[in-house]
Amino acid sequence: VVELGLPWLLLMPFAWAQRLGGACQALFQLILIASGNLSFLNWLTVTNALASFDDALLRPLLGDAAFRAGRRAQRAYEAHRARLGLLLLLPALATTAAAGGAPTAA
Repeated sequence: VVELGLPWLLLMPFAWAQRLGGACQALFQLILIASGNLSFLNWLTVTNALASFDDALLRPLLGDAAFRAGRRAQRAYEAHRARLGLLLLLPALATTAAAGGAPTAA
């Protein structure tokens, strides 16, 4: 039942269904990990189950400090992504300038 029926709850549009499916799946996988049977694959499944828990459920458990750290990491990632985009754009601009302006169609 846990492996066939409850994963479908993760796809439901209701928060309670996703939470129930994720909690049952995580608990079942933790039991399997304790038995030592294919525990690496079970840890991967637990990470998928954790994705079913939303901020409203995790904030009281983890505290506001974890969410502030997550927001800081997201801002740093976005700044890095903007710098990377600019870095990738520079060679194209340099090539266009060296060719004497805008590229023309052949």
